[in-house]
Amino acid sequence: MNKLLLCFLSLLLVPTLAFAYGTWQEETDPMDGVMAYMDRLDQAIQRAAAGRSAHPAFLEELTSLAKDLRTALADLQQDSPWGEYPPITASDVSGQWAVVGNGHGGVLILDQEGMKLSGTIYGDLLAEARISLDGTIFFVRTGSNQVWTGTLDPTGTKMTGTFDCPVTGGRGYLWEAVRQ
Repeated sequence: MNKLLLCFLSLLLVPTLAFAYGTWQEETDPMDGVMAYMDRLDQAIQRAAAGRSAHPAFLEELTSLAKDLRTALADLQQDSPWGEYPPITASDVSGQWAVVGNGHGGVLILDQEGMKLSGTIYGDLLAEARISLDGTIFFVRTGSNQVWTGTLDPTGTKMTGTFDCPVTGGRGYLWEAVRQ
């Protein structure tokens, strides 16, 4: 597993550092490139969790790496010659949402701390819930183990996406939620 992690890190960090150095040489903001790689890391974690293909320890290591990278980026921002940056955070989705999943109405309640989400949907607890910097939402509905993915619209008032239900074998059911 260490070799796999090292391979993954090298694939992620080498291009990031090369990009950051190249952009710095052009006197532009290297944080833009670094942020793009952070988004890619978030997406890789979501894909690994959704497919359940990654070993839980590896997934935990990736999540820890993402947290460490965010801390390092925050430190870089303080010492940046380009001035201050806005905080590295995703849009706030905390609150109550009216959700319709595959034609069934209900309530989605979200609490957000950084990029980690918690809450309930249709009264069931959420697991592995998170939002990425680009507004991608991911969570698992406990009990049925439904895997929900979606996107927050630019206004922050609506989410749309799909979910899979391993109980029925159904895939790609549509859902949407509107902030109440």
